[in-house]
Amino acid sequence: MCRARPGGTPGLQDRPADPAGRSPSPAVPAGPRASYPARSAGRRALTLVVDLADPAAVVPLCEPFWLEFNAEVTVFPCMNAEDPATGIDRLGAD
Repeated sequence: MCRARPGGTPGLQDRPADPAGRSPSPAVPAGPRASYPARSAGRRALTLVVDLADPAAVVPLCEPFWLEFNAEVTVFPCMNAEDPATGIDRLGAD
């Protein structure tokens, strides 16, 4: 889950295509599973629920909020029961 406090009014859907012509990473979802606008500490806030195939995809997902909205971004990772087991198996493989 990615919570952002945007400073501007446009949404990500209003953002123009990448001027460098790069295509989005397949690990970054096309859209959020859910989004919840709210107020937090007297500021506008947005909570996005996304499903990431790769944990490293958090950076390209949050980068537009940092660069275009000068937003404060807080990430709360959530896992199902299989994710910790997979991580523990990776630790044993090293």
